[in-house]
Amino acid sequence: MFLVWNDFKFAPVLIMLTFMCGLLPIVGNIISNTLIVFVAFTISPQVALVALIYLVVIHKLEYFLNSKIIGDRIKNPMWLTLLGIVLGEKLMGIPGMILAPVVLHYIKVESSRATVVKDGAVTVEASSPKD
Repeated sequence: MFLVWNDFKFAPVLIMLTFMCGLLPIVGNIISNTLIVFVAFTISPQVALVALIYLVVIHKLEYFLNSKIIGDRIKNPMWLTLLGIVLGEKLMGIPGMILAPVVLHYIKVESSRATVVKDGAVTVEASSPKD
């Protein structure tokens, strides 16, 4: 929509290349964004700057969408999943983003098994393999 709205000359070709590059994880995204910004430079530097800002904003909004989708799947609140994804990215990069929801789910499952008895001690129920 951005490409058509800003009258890019080869919008259908860019849309197809963006789709094809999107099949490659991470690298494809960088390639398609670079192509869009370079083609925007052929129109004007202002359009290139707008394209760059638009692409950055869209990719940051994906964090919220991913948090909502993944959080619903693992039954965690969106804010907790978002916090985990952002922290995972800061600590470990892309692998940390992928690993964060898994770690959150593991912590949730393990902490739900713990019980507190009257003297303040924490006991963990032994889990039995499910048949």
